[in-house]
Amino acid sequence: MENYRDSSFSDCLHYGKEVEKYVLSRIQKKYPKAFIRDGKHPGWDIYVPETKTKIEVKSDVYSNKTGNFVIETSWGGRPSALTTSTADFWVFFDRYKLIWITKKQIKKAIKESGVKLVTFTGGTDIKSKTAYLVPKYFIEANSTLVEKLNDVPKNLL
Repeated sequence: MENYRDSSFSDCLHYGKEVEKYVLSRIQKKYPKAFIRDGKHPGWDIYVPETKTKIEVKSDVYSNKTGNFVIETSWGGRPSALTTSTADFWVFFDRYKLIWITKKQIKKAIKESGVKLVTFTGGTDIKSKTAYLVPKYFIEANSTLVEKLNDVPKNLL
């Protein structure tokens, strides 16, 4: 998934689902009842019943080239991601780290970085999206936790 621009939507979706499974496996070490929500739901991806925590998982390995995380607010003219998420935490996966951050912390990072909304069509998108391209530094600096990874499965490298 290094060159997502050459990947199909279905490849990107499959990779994102594998990242969700990886994040879930890490969470389940402490909270074994945690689960992935089946189907398409814009609010969150993983639920932890033991703590009543909702988690949104974002995979952005291309950020290692751009230095920015894409924080989407709309897709195809409809609210999405940051606008519609009901997650308590977002977890960004860049292949080397998991960055745990709340929506409030994301908004603070956006404000501190001074980035503006941009509209573009991503490599595999069929419609344009509106998003903030936030330097990774601001996301990490405003996050709750940054986990360096040393156990990433081969299918995610």
